[in-house]
Amino acid sequence: IGKVHNVGRRRNQQDTVGTASTRLGVLAVVSDGMGGLSDGEKVSQKAVQGMLQAAGRVAVPGDENPLFMMLSEANEQVLKMLGPDQIYKSGAPLLAVLVNNNRFHWAAVGDSRIYLYCSGHLFQINREHIYNQQLIAEAVNKNISFSRVNTDPQRDRLVSFLGMGELKWVDGSLRPVELKQGDKLLLMSDGIFNTISEEEIIRILENT
Repeated sequence: IGKVHNVGRRRNQQDTVGTASTRLGVLAVVSDGMGGLSDGEKVSQKAVQGMLQAAGRVAVPGDENPLFMMLSEANEQVLKMLGPDQIYKSGAPLLAVLVNNNRFHWAAVGDSRIYLYCSGHLFQINREHIYNQQLIAEAVNKNISFSRVNTDPQRDRLVSFLGMGELKWVDGSLRPVELKQGDKLLLMSDGIFNTISEEEIIRILENT
């Protein structure tokens, strides 16, 4: 497990990273505090803490994804911390992977990204929960023009994140994903993929 953590241009670090070896496997969690809202770093810390704590309690049958239950508990803890007056005034996206016996589950809420590095290529696993996804669906259904998809000023707005109350979108694996020797999983906040190209990320991975 490797971690890269940098404040960047912000005054304080709003991203939180957590890893743990659990009875279910190796758990890795990344939460990116939302810079446009208040106390984003506190929400991201509570979200990761909630995931790690829930890992010791949840139990699911067979190959079902336990990360969904952990995510539910993490969001509940975030909402309890914020209180009813602060819901939607602070928040954080969250990514999580759980690796066990060369297989992994994943879960994601928000606009951060999970990548699988395999055979020299990067594959983004999750979709980003941003307004642009809704615009695309509207354009496909001919309710709006495709030109609006690329020009709408709100297209990058988050539509699902911890701290908003009930989560609108949650993505994750329905069955375990197989890993091969040499595969790598990357959990990235937008501070990485908006700064470093995929080509550069691949070069870094190949030289590590």
